[in-house]
Amino acid sequence: MPSRPNDDGPFVLLVDDFRSALIPLRRLLETYGVPSLEAGSAHVALELLETHIVTVVVADYMMPVRDGISLLDEVAERWPDVARLLYSGHFDADLVLEAHGSKHRAVSKAATDVLVDTVLKLHREALARHP
Repeated sequence: MPSRPNDDGPFVLLVDDFRSALIPLRRLLETYGVPSLEAGSAHVALELLETHIVTVVVADYMMPVRDGISLLDEVAERWPDVARLLYSGHFDADLVLEAHGSKHRAVSKAATDVLVDTVLKLHREALARHP
């Protein structure tokens, strides 16, 4: 569901099984006027992508059933114009992406400013491509 019910999108989709971890990021995005959606699993994220206009998917790496890289790989295949960002607080996400041969971007959960700046940049780039 939208983080603010009156928003029509396009949205940034935040995916993390630990939903409370999304609250600070969602609130920061709101201060910039960027509406977001939240999903607690890859399955729910894919359902939201089917029904909403999304500019960026921010996915946690370590989730049960399906990890963030697998989700972002499917997003890249089905929605190639949607920007993808992997984040994690448990390891160096760039190294994991490199090991998987992935083309997605990555950032640490601990680097909140970098995370928000990256999401805003990707969101604005997507809006510029598809006004």
